[in-house]
Amino acid sequence: MASTARSSTQEEQQRQYCSRKPKWWTQLSGRRGTRGQRQAIQRMTHRGYCLPKDVLTDFSRVNNRARQNSAHGHVDESDRSFISTRRHGCKNHEWRRTWWNRALGIAGNETEVESLCATNADAGIGTTSNNAMAAAASKRGDKHSHKIHQMYSYKNPLPPKKYEQVWLEIGFGNGDNLLANANNHPDALCIGCEIHQPGVGTLLRQMEISLGYLDGAADSQKRRGAQAADGNNDRGDSSQGEENVALVALNGEPPMQLSPSLRRAPGEKSCQNIRILPGDGIKLLSHLPTNYLNVMLITFPDPWPRDCHAHWRVVQREVVREMHRILKSFGRVYVVTDAECFDEWTREIFRKESSSFNLLDGNCGDSTPATLWNEIKPCPDRASWLPEVSYYENKGIEEGRCAMLQCWQRL
Repeated sequence: MASTARSSTQEEQQRQYCSRKPKWWTQLSGRRGTRGQRQAIQRMTHRGYCLPKDVLTDFSRVNNRARQNSAHGHVDESDRSFISTRRHGCKNHEWRRTWWNRALGIAGNETEVESLCATNADAGIGTTSNNAMAAAASKRGDKHSHKIHQMYSYKNPLPPKKYEQVWLEIGFGNGDNLLANANNHPDALCIGCEIHQPGVGTLLRQMEISLGYLDGAADSQKRRGAQAADGNNDRGDSSQGEENVALVALNGEPPMQLSPSLRRAPGEKSCQNIRILPGDGIKLLSHLPTNYLNVMLITFPDPWPRDCHAHWRVVQREVVREMHRILKSFGRVYVVTDAECFDEWTREIFRKESSSFNLLDGNCGDSTPATLWNEIKPCPDRASWLPEVSYYENKGIEEGRCAMLQCWQRL
């Protein structure tokens, strides 16, 4: 009986991902970024390389409301526009795809390029249904109606571009691997998700130097001079304009060293194909449209080695199902870890989902057996997707751990 109960508990743990971490974990790993990192996030958000966190929060609010109403069968006039109809047994949320393309600066065809390049500041997503949703939210007295309207009106200030592939890396750390992939695959849009503010700020400051917004040598000199003049006074964020903030002194920070993956010839800009989404990347998956990504990377996540902490691991059965939904046909998921417990856990989850009967035929609700995932062995050369050796991986090598690679292809 005890073994049966333990087995059922483990089966339940493999289904849902718990994003709320314990307090001790948040205190250890959830520290705030430095003043300079926070200013870099602010500047690059205005430029369009980092999506505003409040816009993502409002999008999550709208998307979750639509999913809940759809699940309970409660569809009012304001929700009818963004609850999709079933076609060929799958749900198509075209409003999601349109919004994400605008937010990320993706153009699918020439007509869409012209549409996205339009300079009409008052145009929201450009569809009547989306404007009607914001109006309906305001009519019913929704306290978040003004935020929802701003979310629908958001448009990436960068010029739209057509990309051959869309990559997503969850948990990029300091961003060395994300930068290298963007440099090696210029025709792919590389999206990075990171929950820790210091990592996001470090990456965006490197991007500023690479794109020419900051002079690395001048930036270091300014910081050293201001540190000598101001001492340890580091209270609050600067309220100056963007031009004055660009070379602001950052007290107590080491000089910025440009990543080797960003060292290009003079005048040749890199990392223009990078977009940063601050926050939990696993929670983001449910908000992405169907068949949107080509490649997903999960690089050295927290393994949570104790069995009682298994529900905090990023790979769960529901997460794998979301991956299958948002990946295109023959899209790939790359997973790398140096913890044997997490490597075994991931293989078990993918194998269970691959052999499960959870593909609906759309007619009678009957389940049809299907192979959803195929493990590619041997794993493709890491130079094509994991070219950099991170600080965390180096630390594991020094402690006697080696990286274990997996590649799963969506069928």
